[in-house]
Amino acid sequence: MSTVGKVLVVAQVAFSILLMAFAAGVSSYQTNWKEREKTAKAELKKTQDKLTDAQQQIQKTLSAQAASEKTFKDAADRARGEADAAKGRNQELQARLTQSRTELENMRAEAEIAGQEARARRDEAVSMREVNAQLHQSRDELITQSRQQQDRIVNLELASRTMEDKHNQLLNKFAILEKFIRIKGFDSDPTQLAGSAEPAPVMETVVLSTKKGGRNGSDLVEIGAGSDVGLAKGHKLYVYRGAKYLGQIRLDMVDYRTAVGVLISSTKNGDIRRGDNVTTKL
Repeated sequence: MSTVGKVLVVAQVAFSILLMAFAAGVSSYQTNWKEREKTAKAELKKTQDKLTDAQQQIQKTLSAQAASEKTFKDAADRARGEADAAKGRNQELQARLTQSRTELENMRAEAEIAGQEARARRDEAVSMREVNAQLHQSRDELITQSRQQQDRIVNLELASRTMEDKHNQLLNKFAILEKFIRIKGFDSDPTQLAGSAEPAPVMETVVLSTKKGGRNGSDLVEIGAGSDVGLAKGHKLYVYRGAKYLGQIRLDMVDYRTAVGVLISSTKNGDIRRGDNVTTKL
């Protein structure tokens, strides 16, 4: 065998030994790595379990904290509401207190007024007793006077019945006389007869209007005077214009401020017109 062959054999043996040593090292390293991996996995699982427990504990803590915060918030809201309510009640109590003070002052004033009125009523009662005594005395006097008046009323009623009987008798007589006057053709109204019985008063007035062919075909003349100056039915008046005599009228209707007469005589000096003068004496 050549030297090269020997060298190759030696090299192959050495390489085999080296390969076996490497394989043994690799096998030993792999075994150690698996143990470490197993150990690491166990540590990792423990760590994950601890992490899960920690997370659950944290979640419980957060939930508890949220519940506590909600409880504290609700308590704060209730406290705030109670504070606001207490403030409102306080304001209401203050208002009631003010009102009570005002009412108390009013009651004091009313009590003072009532006391004054009571004193006034007491004084008035004393005065009323005196007035009552006087009224009793006046009542007795009035009762006496009333009885006297009742007696007088009875006497007056008797006299009234007597006068009424006389009045009825006079009415009957007047009715008979009025009927007799009408039968004789006279006017039964005394005011209408005054013109025939008494002369017309001295007066001056003017014609207000005229009407041709009035009652009974006679001309009618209205004048501006009546019973206010003493004129009555039947009075005769004269009508003129300046120095011209126009005619005579006899009053047929007389009111308070006007009268209407019938033309009973006329002249040729002209017709009677509005504004002509009227008098009782020429």
